[in-house]
Amino acid sequence: MNRVILRTLQILLPLVVLGAAGFAAFTMIGNRPTVETQAPVFTPPGVRVHEVTLEQVQMSVTSQGTVRPRTESQLVPEIAGRITWVAPSFAEGGFFDTGDVLVKIDPFDYEQELVSTRSQLAQSRLRLAQEEAEAEVAQREWNDLGRGDPRELTLRKPQLDDAHASVAAAEAHVVRAERDLERADIVAPYTGRIRKKNVDIGQFVRVGDTIATVYSVDTAEIRLPLPDDQIAYLDLPLSYRGVDQQPQPSVTLQATFAGETHEWQGRVVRTESEIDPVSRMVHVVVEVADPYAPSGNPNKPPLAVGMYVEAEIEGRTVRDIAVVPRAALRGRDQVLVVTADDRLSFRDIDIFRRTTDALFVRAGLREGDLVVTSPLDTPTEGMVVQLANADPGLLARRDAAAALAPLAPLTPSSPELTPAAAESTTPPTTPVTAERAAAAAPPSEGAPERAARLDTPIVPRATSAPPAAVAAREPDPPAAAAADAPTSATAPAPAERAVGPNAVTVAPFRILNRDGVDPALGAAVTRAIADRLRTLVDVAMTSNEADARYVIGGSIQQVGPMVRVTAHIVDTADGSVLRALKIDGSVDEGERLEARVAAAVIEHVDIFRFRGAGDVPSASRAPALAVLPFNDLSAGRAASDVDLGAVITAAVTDRMASLSAVDVVASTDAATAEWVVRGGIQRIGDVVRVTARLIDVGSGSVVRAVKVDGTVGALAALQDQVASAIADAVQETVAEQVTAAALPHAAVAPAPVGRLS
Repeated sequence: MNRVILRTLQILLPLVVLGAAGFAAFTMIGNRPTVETQAPVFTPPGVRVHEVTLEQVQMSVTSQGTVRPRTESQLVPEIAGRITWVAPSFAEGGFFDTGDVLVKIDPFDYEQELVSTRSQLAQSRLRLAQEEAEAEVAQREWNDLGRGDPRELTLRKPQLDDAHASVAAAEAHVVRAERDLERADIVAPYTGRIRKKNVDIGQFVRVGDTIATVYSVDTAEIRLPLPDDQIAYLDLPLSYRGVDQQPQPSVTLQATFAGETHEWQGRVVRTESEIDPVSRMVHVVVEVADPYAPSGNPNKPPLAVGMYVEAEIEGRTVRDIAVVPRAALRGRDQVLVVTADDRLSFRDIDIFRRTTDALFVRAGLREGDLVVTSPLDTPTEGMVVQLANADPGLLARRDAAAALAPLAPLTPSSPELTPAAAESTTPPTTPVTAERAAAAAPPSEGAPERAARLDTPIVPRATSAPPAAVAAREPDPPAAAAADAPTSATAPAPAERAVGPNAVTVAPFRILNRDGVDPALGAAVTRAIADRLRTLVDVAMTSNEADARYVIGGSIQQVGPMVRVTAHIVDTADGSVLRALKIDGSVDEGERLEARVAAAVIEHVDIFRFRGAGDVPSASRAPALAVLPFNDLSAGRAASDVDLGAVITAAVTDRMASLSAVDVVASTDAATAEWVVRGGIQRIGDVVRVTARLIDVGSGSVVRAVKVDGTVGALAALQDQVASAIADAVQETVAEQVTAAALPHAAVAPAPVGRLS
């Protein structure tokens, strides 16, 4: 019995314990307090920013060099003898003036020689007098006794000539003896300084021995090496043959002496005759006048020979340049910009120049942009940040710019559409949110050419009359593309509107790929552009190309997931391509890509309003251009080598003659041209570098500069590359002038700048 009870307890007790524990757990869970979920607190990272300002910047190039004299000579005696006297200034470092006697040689032997030669001169004159008397007696006797013609010997003419020659020789000996006596005093040839002294009192010197090395102190020279890529920022005297007046940039020289830094001013006067074959450096020579003149600062030393100096050469003036700290650069050509809602945005920029401290940006940034200079570990597009060094004035300027941006009207005085204005012109059927607008016109993409581009010419120049047509044609004109396009891509007919003299039509966009591209994309792009144009009440549209003054067309090409849309704005009056726009995107963008293409075209709508309305000359002549011979700057070439200068000059001349945008004149008539093309060729082995410049003759400024590398073995390809590069530069310049003439009173509104192509 006891065993049964014990067995029962062993079974029931664990069950009772487990049940009690379960009941206790259930009771605790049921009576637990409610837990409130708290949202995590996110603190945006603080960043330091730099406010962008577009300004006119004076370029400069730094270099280093050693001071050397412009004139240096070795003093040598013209006679031999023992030195009997030296001047007190005849010591290393001593100064002297022109005509000062520096050294005297013992004149005793030369004084005796002078006495001897004078005695010989007196004897020769005595003999001459005797011969003249005897000749007179012989002439008289022959007149009294002789018959016929007398011989010269009878009249003593040979004796008389010999006496005259003896007198002349004796006089020459006297003059030489007098000059040797004068040469006993060694005289300073110019105002200068003693660099090295080789003799002293009592030393015997021979003819030709160097007694001292001296140099002039009127001018000092500094030889400065410059790399090839830095020369683009300078106007250097390139030493063209037959050119007298050349630019001479000013130079500021600095040197540290006795713990203080001092400055001197000089000018670049010439470039050396050859390019260094080892370093490929171009050496320029700077002159400083009167380097040993005293100054107002008693602690300032003279610019002595051998002093090491740092030089800053004044360069060209560049307009509309944004100078940002080097720390703002992300990768190769990107910066981070803080938007108006304190978010990060990646921005592609076109860097004109890089230094160790700053970046000179000519495209990609606008006035008032806030560029991030703080290091960030993993920045992302749209990340929220807070400004760490923002002052109230900066915030006020940014808020004011953000408030005015949506109010920019689309009028003749405001030729560019700001992002907000572009959104306002979107048809109601395509709603545009803030995110969509940001994606529709990203700073890194868009039209490659705009009226308000920041990449203006780097130097001021006189604008000549714009040509009637810009030779920037593509192989497939829009009109031809329309003929081959499928009928399904026809743009929808716009609302009825009176067709004016500047009517516009949109031609179907042509698909260049045989397969792989949705054919509806061409129709969608065409429709998006037409819808945008219909929202502009002052643009007359027509569906008939025969009635249109301007035709908008283009093509679409796909490479993998990337899509490139090329749009053309053609003036049917003369067949000129007014604008050629390239917009890149992806196949996944869909409507966003269509909106971006339409926005890029709308940005140039003012061409329709102004062109032909009296604001632009309807028949303006093309500027005259001359191609000057290219200089072969190579150190030397074999006799069997081709004349690279002549070959490149001929290729460039032929290409310029094919352009309708310019009138090519002969190089001999370069003085009558508005532009000239000139350049140089450098060859190292089989590698050839061609540098060319498009120069405005009126102002003397370099409008464009191109650089092309190639090989002698592929000379034909090199000619084509050089000619094409120069032709593109000329056409871009002409296009800028046409835009400037078409919009003479337009206010440049901030607009996103696309990637430069």
